[in-house]
Amino acid sequence: MLIILPTDTCYGLAWEFTEQDYHEIYRLKGRDFGKQLAILVEDYDDMREYIDISERQIEFLKNYPHPWSFLGKKREDFTLPEWMDVEKYQILSIRVASVCLRHREEWSDPGQQKGIPYNDWIAHPSHVSSRFAETRIRGYGSLWSHIVPRNDGTLDFPLYLTSANLSWMSESETLAEARVYFPWVEWIDGWVCSQPPSDIFSIWEDGELQYLRRNY
Repeated sequence: MLIILPTDTCYGLAWEFTEQDYHEIYRLKGRDFGKQLAILVEDYDDMREYIDISERQIEFLKNYPHPWSFLGKKREDFTLPEWMDVEKYQILSIRVASVCLRHREEWSDPGQQKGIPYNDWIAHPSHVSSRFAETRIRGYGSLWSHIVPRNDGTLDFPLYLTSANLSWMSESETLAEARVYFPWVEWIDGWVCSQPPSDIFSIWEDGELQYLRRNY
């Protein structure tokens, strides 16, 4: 199951950690299978489940002033699904949902200005696709846990995450742009998301940053 959602840079496309969704996203985007996908985890503590990361590195990330994706060595006790290339994913690109998914207060047109009760803003029919219109997203405040309602009530982390556009096209700054590419996909509207792509880096043992991509 795919979901279009607002991030701290552009609109993203997230989906479940399943073989079907893994292959589907490459097909839909026309993405080169040689390019790795980012993995979206719930919060900073959740990072420790998938990569080797120190407290010092986490504290640095908490204070990093720009959107980021962190490259970390996969934990030996984290077993990748069999459909993922083990060699390619020895280093994981991690994004953290509590940081990179846009919170209600960051949007340019808060719900209370439209007379929508604050707690029900994200569940209002004009701002989510019809499947989600009558469902309140639990825990929405500091975290986007339980971001997508389904039969059992949640969509579990980790999730795959990429930008909501075709690989040869520019990123989507609005929901309307994202839906041109993926009109059948469920969605959440976060108004305009128009920041440069995230910085992508690792942190060496001596604290030096090694950038794979730097935009800020």
